[in-house]
Amino acid sequence: MELLYIWIGDNPIDTLQQEFCFTPEYDIHFDNLNNELFIEKENIPNIFKIDKILNISGVVGENGTGKTTLLNKLGSISDIK
Repeated sequence: MELLYIWIGDNPIDTLQQEFCFTPEYDIHFDNLNNELFIEKENIPNIFKIDKILNISGVVGENGTGKTTLLNKLGSISDIK
């Protein structure tokens, strides 16, 4: 299983709304106002020389941009079985 996308937010007027796309293969966007998820396939070649590596994602940003929130959300998702 591979996590491709996560959207954080509860409602359209929530001040904490953020989306993260973890794949170069798809352009994924959630429109919270219309409750629609858009997924578009991208044709990006595999740039890694080892076939087992398909993607590497990094979480970087300035203080207060949501890195810890994202990791906390991912941790709570991984607890669900």
